[in-house]
This record gives sequence, C-alpha cells and structure tokens, in this order.
Amino acid sequence: IYLILTASTVVGNIVVLYTFYLYPYLRVPSNLFIINLAITDILNAMGRNNFVLIGLIMGPEPYTHLFCNISGFINSLGHVVMTATLAATAICRYLVIVRSYARKITTTVVRRIILTTWCYAILNCSMPWLGWSRYTYHPFEFTCLPDWHDENNFSYIIFVFIIDSVIPCILLIACYWRIYAFISANANRMLIHIRQSSLKARRHLPLRIMIKNEIKITKVLFIICVLFMICILPYSIVIFILIPCNVDVSPYVVFYCGVLINLNGSLNPVLYAAIYPKLRKIYRRLGCYLC
Repeated sequence: IYLILTASTVVGNIVVLYTFYLYPYLRVPSNLFIINLAITDILNAMGRNNFVLIGLIMGPEPYTHLFCNISGFINSLGHVVMTATLAATAICRYLVIVRSYARKITTTVVRRIILTTWCYAILNCSMPWLGWSRYTYHPFEFTCLPDWHDENNFSYIIFVFIIDSVIPCILLIACYWRIYAFISANANRMLIHIRQSSLKARRHLPLRIMIKNEIKITKVLFIICVLFMICILPYSIVIFILIPCNVDVSPYVVFYCGVLINLNGSLNPVLYAAIYPKLRKIYRRLGCYLC
C-alpha cells in the first residue's frame, strides 16, 4: 500500500510542478499555494511513507533517539504545512472573491504567506525537541511521531489538536461558506449585467473569463479542502480523542487512519487536473508513453 501511495504521490506531484515550470503564465498568485501543496505532498511521500516502510520491514530497531527525532519532525512538518497552507488558501480565496482584494494578494504577498507557514510549522514541530512532549516510535503506525499516549504531554496534545486541526477546519468551513454565499448571491447578476449588449459582452470578455476562472479555481480548492478534512478527521478523532480517553482502539484502525492521510497526497494531483487543461495534456502524454 505504502509503495503504491509513495509512487503515485511523487509522480503525480512532480508532473504538477513540471507543468508550472513549463508554462510560466500559470504561476499566478493563487497557484503558488498549489505549488506549495505539491511540494508538501512530495515531502510527505518521500518522508513519512518511507519511514513507515522502514518500520514495516525492520521494526523499531533502526529508530535510534536521533533518527526518531529527525523522522518525527519530518512526519509532523508535512502535516502542519499542509493544514496551514490550506487555511491560508481559504483566507486568500475569501479576500479575493468576497472582499475584492485581488490586487493586494500579489505574488510577493503569497510568497510571504507561504514562507510564514513554513516558519510556523518548523517552530511548531520543534516543540518536542525543546522539551514540550517528545518524539517516540509508535508500533501501530510504524514510525516516530509526538507521544500522544503520555499523560504528562496532555497540554501538547490539546495544543496540537486545537492549533493544527480545529482552527484550520473552522477557517476552511467559514471562508468557503462565505464564498459560496457570495457567489450564489452575485455571480448570476454579474454575468447577466455583462451580457446586456453584444458590445458590452465583447468589452467585458476578459472580465467574464476571469470571473469564471476564479470561481472554477475556488470550487476545486474547496474540494481539495473537503478531501483533506475527510482524510484527516478519522485520524484526529482516534489520536486526539479516543486514545487519550483510554478507548480501546484496534491497531488496524490506527494504521489505516494513517494510510488515509497519505492517500490525500495521491488524490490531489487528480483534482489539480480539473483546473488546468495543460496538466491533463501532460498526464495523457505520460499515460501514452507508459503504455
């Protein structure tokens, strides 16, 4: 399972990055978030998935104190960057669609936001190194992660659950709900106004295309966020609620909840293809080459 997930995630997201490299006009501010998500998915696949494979094949023996700290940090980093990026994407989509801040959400601003998410994630994941909790080997997940089972680390568990799960989910739901409400109330009216005369329609053709593109990108990004929440919710419930409450959870449930999180990285490139015809074209070429 993990070999398939790793291969599909790495190949799919490398194709995404190659598409953005090949077509510079795609590198608009909103798409920089997708580039960051693709990089994060590759990090998760090359990091967490391979660490799990090591645990599956060799058991806990390779996980010395140093290796456990490094692998645990990398495992946590990818997840925190992903949630922070999705939350930042939702906020920026809200500002562009609802508040008409498109001119202010420039490439420079988005790059600073992405840099901030990485700095925040590095600081967040460094806490176990600094004495707040610790990274330890989890036999049910075959890799090192923060110690969710130690009652002395309960404050850290609550912190991670709220900061890295609850707040991002609330932001995603709130922002996309406001976007949906705004589009439902205004999109048809804007397009009808633009179509009032053929002259106006020709004059506003770029505006119409821009509106449709923004709505399309927002829809796909919303689906990406929903998929992410579906993939992460079972794991969050098991790790942050059931296990700390001493509920007997099967090791298979814990393992497959972890698999579900990693599945997210394999599915994202498929959703990106719904936005970009150029990406679909490269996928078709790759498929023909492999066949």
